[in-house]
Amino acid sequence: MSQQPTDPEFTVVPFAERHVQAAAEIEHTVFSEPWSLRAIRDLFVGGGSTAGAGVGHISALACETPDGTLAAYGGIECVLDEGNIVNIATAPEFRRRGCASAIMSGLLETAKGKGCVRITLEVREHNIPAQSLYRSFGFTPAGIRRHFYSFPDEDAVVMEKFIK
Repeated sequence: MSQQPTDPEFTVVPFAERHVQAAAEIEHTVFSEPWSLRAIRDLFVGGGSTAGAGVGHISALACETPDGTLAAYGGIECVLDEGNIVNIATAPEFRRRGCASAIMSGLLETAKGKGCVRITLEVREHNIPAQSLYRSFGFTPAGIRRHFYSFPDEDAVVMEKFIK
């Protein structure tokens, strides 16, 4: 499927109902504006669309330990030939072990399989570790969304990558 994390203790699998509660807990730990349990379920398990009724479909992946503990997750929405990374999050205790990279690799593989040629994402202007991860996958800055984030108010850097 996708690149496995650098730590062989982890595996990347499709995001499933069993991951929803843990994902909601990670959201509340790492984001100032976390998604709700319902939003996670609707988007990542239900394959919902953020672009409108039936326009796109979100594909999501989970990085988990052998006992099924969720370490990280992420999702991508593909609409026509464009994809948007809607979220990537790693539980603090599992950071720097290759999970986010493995999720990103899998999401890009998914996008390519769906015929996407351009992938975008937004990242907080001051989230340098995340920007470094995205740059390592070939993403480059494409613009700024002013006041995109709240709590605290912060601009988003829009990053993009073209794939063949």
